[in-house]
Amino acid sequence: MDNPRNRNKDDRHGNVGGVNTSTCRQLADIIGGMVIAATPVCVVQRLRNINATNLGRRTRSPLALPFALSFEDNRNGNTLNLGETVILQKK
Repeated sequence: MDNPRNRNKDDRHGNVGGVNTSTCRQLADIIGGMVIAATPVCVVQRLRNINATNLGRRTRSPLALPFALSFEDNRNGNTLNLGETVILQKK
């Protein structure tokens, strides 16, 4: 059974809370982004260089420009992978 006390502890393989921090860094490198969090869930984000507008006003908000991916620890051969992006109206 999963012990909450061990969830965020490092192990000798670079795993933090079940997520390999090296793998998280590799994912960030692949998408050209940065690691936002590596424990207990790996979250990487890349801000897109697009001309976004909201109600006719140009925005550089990190809420309008990001592409983000996350993954959680491998449990019995299964990982939870999520992605989020903003879709432009013209695309």
